[in-house]
Amino acid sequence: MVVRTYEQECAFVKQVDGTSYSIGKGFVDNMNVPGHFYVNQDIKSLLFDELRQYSRQVPGLARGARRARVRAVLRAQGAGGRGG
Repeated sequence: MVVRTYEQECAFVKQVDGTSYSIGKGFVDNMNVPGHFYVNQDIKSLLFDELRQYSRQVPGLARGARRARVRAVLRAQGAGGRGG
């Protein structure tokens, strides 16, 4: 497991619009597709505070990134990977 700084972690997270963000491939091991999440200002503050405190072990952002990794596996198996 690679340990990254807060700034390095933030480089994976890009704001798409006012409430939408993208998590780049590679945020967690074997993550082959980007993850996406939607937040309001309060939740955004919580997520980035959490990122600053825990770096590589961020429950909220890492969960979304792991989900993106699973979607990539499902697509590779022909199962789609879209949905809830």
